[in-house]
Amino acid sequence: KDNRVLMFQTGSPNISENKFLNKKLGIESIKKDTKSNFNSSYSIASLDTISKDWKRLYINNIFENPLFHFNANYDNVSENILIFGGYSDFQYKNDFYLFDISSSVFNKLLLRGDKISPRFRSGIGKLDDGTLLVYGGEGNLSGDQSIGKIPFNDLYNIDLKNNSIYLVWEKEYDYARNS
Repeated sequence: KDNRVLMFQTGSPNISENKFLNKKLGIESIKKDTKSNFNSSYSIASLDTISKDWKRLYINNIFENPLFHFNANYDNVSENILIFGGYSDFQYKNDFYLFDISSSVFNKLLLRGDKISPRFRSGIGKLDDGTLLVYGGEGNLSGDQSIGKIPFNDLYNIDLKNNSIYLVWEKEYDYARNS
């Protein structure tokens, strides 16, 4: 509505000398003398598409480790960003976080009702004010990556006004047909 684009990163790269871990996380090895450069960056910013000016909205890391393949939904009215799921530190995630841009506060949302299995690469969409839908993704019941991953074919209704989740429908994955 006001010609802004939001940019955010969920955490600074895991600065490690472990080349295998760096490759797994998708980052390049970082020289020891450049580590201090990350302290002057920001994790959420807004770009005004007309003036081309950046505005810092949040400076601190959102999470301890970077989060990949998560869902995000921006609510233009409340100016909140909702983050769901993702993959980090060899774990699939199923947490909901809400960032209030006006107060720069991050909170983990505690939702009652049905439980969504840990997953990444799912889809999220806004149904109406205060209601989101989460569809599918990949993960497993425990969230532990070493167990492997399964595709989910399910749809959840997230009611942010009542802080609740309910399963709308679910279909088992047909391994025989899709192997």
